[in-house]
Amino acid sequence: MVSKEDANRAAEQVLAEVYGDDAVGATIVIEGIGEVPNACIVAFDLADNNTDDPTQLPMVRNIIVPKDGTPAHLPPTALPIPKYLSMVESGEWNWVGAP
Repeated sequence: MVSKEDANRAAEQVLAEVYGDDAVGATIVIEGIGEVPNACIVAFDLADNNTDDPTQLPMVRNIIVPKDGTPAHLPPTALPIPKYLSMVESGEWNWVGAP
């Protein structure tokens, strides 16, 4: 079981690894922490995203925190998140970064 606090900490770590100094102003949207059978989904926003240029925004604004101990990660951009989670649950796909 992953608590919202654990999911939040894992998401902050992913943001620091992926965005480095740009993650300093990142906001985890606590109300945006969703839970599905195999993972928590953490929504985030970067502080410096006041732009109308979509190419300057993150492609993904959610972090997946698997409940099986697999490291938290950004979901693949090629699949909608519900499809990705469904494929992992059914065994069709492995978690991103999983061995």
